Amino acid sequence: MALRSKIQLDQENKPYIVTLDITKLLLIYARQSSSRQFVHNIYSAMEQRDGLIERAHELGWIRDDQYILYVENQLAKKTQISGSLRIDQRPGLQALTEVIESGKASAVLMVSIDRLTRDPDLITPTYFAELCKKHHVVIIVTEDERTYDFNNPNSDDIGDFMKAAISAKEYIRKQIKGKALKGRTRKVNMGRVGNGTAPIGLKLDDTRNNLIPSVHRYRVNDLYKRYHDLNANLNTLYHEIVKKAQLGEPLFFPDPSIDEKTIYASKMFDSNGDLIGWTIKSRTALKHLLSNPMYCGHLSWNGKITKYNAHEAIVDADLWQYAFENISKYDLENNPIERPVIAIRRNNAKVTRTARYIQKDSQDNTALLAGTRDNGRPVIDGTNGSHVYVQPANSGTTIVYTLRNLHKHTTDGYETSVAASILDRIVVGRLLFWLRFSREVKDKIKGKSLYTVTEAIPPQTALSTTSAIDGDLALTVTNLAKVQRALKFQDSMSDERLAESLASEKSLIKRKAELENAKANEERIARQRAQATKDLADCPDMWSCWDIEKKRQFISMATESITLEKLDANTLRVAFTWSPLIGFPSGDTRMSLTEIATIQRKPEKVTWKQETSVRNDIHGS
Repeated sequence: MALRSKIQLDQENKPYIVTLDITKLLLIYARQSSSRQFVHNIYSAMEQRDGLIERAHELGWIRDDQYILYVENQLAKKTQISGSLRIDQRPGLQALTEVIESGKASAVLMVSIDRLTRDPDLITPTYFAELCKKHHVVIIVTEDERTYDFNNPNSDDIGDFMKAAISAKEYIRKQIKGKALKGRTRKVNMGRVGNGTAPIGLKLDDTRNNLIPSVHRYRVNDLYKRYHDLNANLNTLYHEIVKKAQLGEPLFFPDPSIDEKTIYASKMFDSNGDLIGWTIKSRTALKHLLSNPMYCGHLSWNGKITKYNAHEAIVDADLWQYAFENISKYDLENNPIERPVIAIRRNNAKVTRTARYIQKDSQDNTALLAGTRDNGRPVIDGTNGSHVYVQPANSGTTIVYTLRNLHKHTTDGYETSVAASILDRIVVGRLLFWLRFSREVKDKIKGKSLYTVTEAIPPQTALSTTSAIDGDLALTVTNLAKVQRALKFQDSMSDERLAESLASEKSLIKRKAELENAKANEERIARQRAQATKDLADCPDMWSCWDIEKKRQFISMATESITLEKLDANTLRVAFTWSPLIGFPSGDTRMSLTEIATIQRKPEKVTWKQETSVRNDIHGS
């Protein structure tokens, strides 16, 4: 053991006091379901759960301009765990780390470490801890009243933080993916029902391990028979179901022997709000019903048959086989079912593919709002469950934007449509108007905002996840190298450790590939933004010379969202939220401008309304 001087001993024995610098921002992180990712307004923040705002007040951050609350949406699918996602896959956490990097924050407040991360590879907690240490940011956890100061020389806060991260990871592995999954898998392997649920027409017996027919069995068989009688015309059958629903007639009626909570179908209610039964609300649900092997007596689990002839079949064998062969992509052994090979048009060239349904060749699409944005969302979409589809009109000669809501009881969800040429003309006209206006007044306003902005919220900068991706990638490469070095001596490993090491190697290789793809995608987006910025000045003069792809790309960069809504038979509402790339109306990119166009069809008339607000995704630069 090395000898230490008296000064060193005195320093070690000197108590270390954690100080909270309330002159800098407090970053509050909550991971929960929310329609907004970031909340900066005190009144909106008070509606969030976990009592984090009250705790911030107790710690000394009293004014709403002293902290930023990040409420992370549940971005992952239901089958995933959002806490296991990387930083660059979570906009709230990504924005928070950028503020830390800017040096404008002194503390992060959260309920528990598992709200921050459940990363199975432990890359996210390692990177986050190193980032906080570098910028002297402490982490305050309300659940166990613990403050982590990674610059404390007398405490192993990094070690304790990583232990908490490991506990969060192990909870997922042992509890959610371990005990619960093992229990279900064990039941399945014994030929029993694994997930405790039954499809409509069947129900669980008293042991909850087996399936028995329910009173709805006859209606399920009738659907199979009707599908057969219609010569496998799924659309016609679906239309018949929808028409029944429109008349107030459900497919499946309530019964005392059926627990309403076990029915996974769309509920129908009378005018008094009382349940009158259930119907099928989508083609996907109907296809699933008409290809479910449980109806012919087999138990299935995760798409595989776990026990043949496990219970009484409720659908005639011939009817079931007929529907299954026409609808299912895979046979009972999970092998792909061969379908006819047809020719289709893709990128102006004919190619072949395997398909279940024969469709007409698609025609060239000239709609400017077709396609998706960099975040995967449509350039134009609907509201309140409606979506916009770009497709030919019934005549086949005109491209239209069709608004549909497939959750409503209509045959195809149709609400309204508008010719692409009409809406494109309105969008382009408004875009060019603002670009010309911005060019004319740019020198006059000289960057002075026409609006009051809270000083604690710094100017907006272009979102970039490069820093987080680079840090994550560097740690991933380092950890992967360690695991692969250890695997060179796998002969000396126990079976358990070898299995863990191989699983870790597989996970890290996958993570590395995903990060490299994400980095390449970020670089591509950065190039597109840089090009769009260069095109700003030339756009009003050169628009007519650009090809359709360049126009589409510029519109997707110039707008954050475009939504279409039907007000009445003669009136449409289109809302545009312009991108900070444009930097108007005042040149202040901290402001968000949403314009609402009310379009009257006959006679054609467009009126505009503007709404400005502080951007809801502003973070430190």
